[in-house]
Amino acid sequence: NKVRINKWQHQSLLLLGKYYYQANNEVEGKKCFSQVINECRKQNDKPGLAEALDAQATLLSNLDPKKEKMLQEVVLLYASLGLEEKRIENYTKITTIYFWGGKINEAKKRLYQNLADLRKINFTHQQFAETTIVYIDLYQHNMKSAMYYALKSVKRMEAEKDYTFGDIFYMRLGDVYNFTGYSEEALELYKKSIEIGQTLDSGTWYKSFYGAVAALSIKGKNKEAIAYINELTAKYPP
Repeated sequence: NKVRINKWQHQSLLLLGKYYYQANNEVEGKKCFSQVINECRKQNDKPGLAEALDAQATLLSNLDPKKEKMLQEVVLLYASLGLEEKRIENYTKITTIYFWGGKINEAKKRLYQNLADLRKINFTHQQFAETTIVYIDLYQHNMKSAMYYALKSVKRMEAEKDYTFGDIFYMRLGDVYNFTGYSEEALELYKKSIEIGQTLDSGTWYKSFYGAVAALSIKGKNKEAIAYINELTAKYPP
């Protein structure tokens, strides 16, 4: 009973800590998380400790050096508990820190490892890691790899019929085609991206709009590009 009561007390404190962080009161939020973390350490409660560290670290800025340190501990804890999906999830959070922190090559290595880990547990939604690799490959002008992973991510998305971020996946593949000189193919993919983006109301479809205009301009079809701009702004006014 005491263990059960402690668990619910900890859950309540974690919820309160999240509330404080979201209300921009990090001082009080930190107190809530610290209480749970300290008690879990004293009780050698590894599942509780992992959950508390995970909850707090997720709320920290990617620029906060404590975030990576906490997530590293979370990864080790989940690994020791045999909770592989949770371990991979937090490993991915560290990769995100590296990506946004400009450690692109390190992030890319981790994304490859992430894909290998996901295959081991038969997790099929690998397209999110794949499309991030495409982004990096485009930045590094590694077109062969970019094409491979862009095609793979789109095929996987279509097979699973998971179009949650379909606008991004089609846009990435469109970017690869555009960079490699296949502007007609790129244009069709950008149009797909815009259509899905409008359906999802994602707010990112305009990037594909720029890509579509560029695909027309690259081929010297400036009149068609202007007509397309007018057509789309009439259909989707700002």
